[in-house]
Amino acid sequence: MKYYLHEFCFIAVVLSFCLLGQQVDNESEILERVVTEKWYIFDNTHQTNIKIFNMALSQRMPIYIFGTITLSLPTFTWFIKTGMSFFTLVMSVLEEQNV
Repeated sequence: MKYYLHEFCFIAVVLSFCLLGQQVDNESEILERVVTEKWYIFDNTHQTNIKIFNMALSQRMPIYIFGTITLSLPTFTWFIKTGMSFFTLVMSVLEEQNV
Protein backbone atom coordinates (compact mmCIF):
# COMPACT_ATOMS: atom_id res chain seq x y z
CA MET A 1 0.00 0.00 0.00
CA LYS A 2 2.83 2.41 0.80
CA TYR A 3 4.19 2.02 -2.74
CA TYR A 4 0.89 3.17 -4.19
CA LEU A 5 0.91 6.22 -1.91
CA HIS A 6 4.46 7.07 -2.95
CA GLU A 7 3.50 6.70 -6.61
CA PHE A 8 0.48 8.95 -6.17
CA CYS A 9 2.53 11.66 -4.44
CA PHE A 10 5.20 11.45 -7.12
CA ILE A 11 2.58 11.81 -9.85
CA ALA A 12 1.07 14.84 -8.10
CA VAL A 13 4.43 16.60 -7.91
CA VAL A 14 5.31 15.89 -11.54
CA LEU A 15 1.83 16.99 -12.65
CA SER A 16 2.15 20.31 -10.84
CA PHE A 17 5.49 21.06 -12.53
CA CYS A 18 4.24 20.01 -15.96
CA LEU A 19 1.09 22.12 -15.59
CA LEU A 20 3.19 25.16 -14.76
CA GLY A 21 5.40 24.55 -17.78
CA GLN A 22 2.36 24.13 -20.02
CA GLN A 23 0.85 27.34 -18.66
CA VAL A 24 4.04 29.29 -19.45
CA ASP A 25 3.94 27.92 -23.00
CA ASN A 26 0.26 28.81 -23.43
CA GLU A 27 0.70 32.33 -22.04
CA SER A 28 3.68 33.05 -24.31
CA GLU A 29 1.59 31.96 -27.29
CA ILE A 30 -1.24 34.28 -26.23
CA LEU A 31 1.22 37.13 -25.67
CA GLU A 32 2.62 36.70 -29.17
CA ARG A 33 -0.86 36.81 -30.66
CA VAL A 34 -1.93 39.89 -28.65
CA VAL A 35 1.22 41.91 -29.37
CA THR A 36 0.91 41.47 -33.12
CA GLU A 37 -2.84 41.99 -33.25
CA LYS A 38 -3.03 45.58 -34.59
CA TRP A 39 0.60 46.55 -35.01
CA TYR A 40 -0.04 48.47 -38.23
CA ILE A 41 -2.03 51.31 -36.60
CA PHE A 42 0.98 52.68 -34.70
CA ASP A 43 3.76 55.00 -35.87
CA ASN A 44 7.00 53.69 -37.42
CA THR A 45 9.03 53.76 -34.19
CA HIS A 46 6.43 51.72 -32.36
CA GLN A 47 6.11 49.31 -35.30
CA THR A 48 9.86 48.73 -35.19
CA ASN A 49 9.69 48.00 -31.47
CA ILE A 50 6.82 45.57 -32.03
CA LYS A 51 8.82 43.75 -34.74
CA ILE A 52 11.79 43.39 -32.39
CA PHE A 53 9.53 42.19 -29.57
CA ASN A 54 7.83 39.75 -31.93
CA MET A 55 11.19 38.25 -32.92
CA ALA A 56 11.94 37.71 -29.24
CA LEU A 57 8.52 36.14 -28.67
CA SER A 58 8.81 33.82 -31.65
CA GLN A 59 11.62 32.00 -29.88
CA ARG A 60 9.59 30.25 -27.20
CA MET A 61 10.76 30.09 -23.61
CA PRO A 62 9.94 26.54 -22.51
CA ILE A 63 10.97 25.34 -19.08
CA TYR A 64 13.49 22.51 -19.32
CA ILE A 65 14.30 19.76 -16.86
CA PHE A 66 17.78 18.25 -17.08
CA GLY A 67 18.47 20.66 -19.94
CA THR A 68 16.67 18.62 -22.60
CA ILE A 69 13.13 17.67 -21.55
CA THR A 70 10.46 20.38 -21.74
CA LEU A 71 7.91 20.55 -18.96
CA SER A 72 4.50 20.27 -20.61
CA LEU A 73 1.46 18.02 -20.63
CA PRO A 74 2.79 15.74 -23.42
CA THR A 75 5.89 15.24 -21.28
CA PHE A 76 3.67 14.36 -18.33
CA THR A 77 1.83 11.78 -20.44
CA TRP A 78 5.13 10.22 -21.54
CA PHE A 79 6.38 10.27 -17.97
CA ILE A 80 3.24 8.56 -16.63
CA LYS A 81 3.34 5.85 -19.30
CA THR A 82 6.99 5.09 -18.61
CA GLY A 83 6.64 5.38 -14.84
CA MET A 84 3.60 3.13 -14.64
CA SER A 85 5.31 0.48 -16.76
CA PHE A 86 8.25 0.49 -14.39
CA PHE A 87 5.94 0.54 -11.35
CA THR A 88 4.03 -2.48 -12.67
CA LEU A 89 7.29 -4.35 -13.24
CA VAL A 90 8.53 -3.61 -9.72
CA MET A 91 5.20 -4.59 -8.15
CA SER A 92 5.13 -7.89 -10.06
CA VAL A 93 8.67 -8.68 -8.87
CA LEU A 94 7.72 -7.86 -5.28
CA GLU A 95 4.60 -10.03 -5.49
CA GLU A 96 6.65 -12.97 -6.83
CA GLN A 97 9.08 -12.63 -3.92
CA ASN A 98 6.23 -12.70 -1.39
CA VAL A 99 4.73 -15.90 -2.82
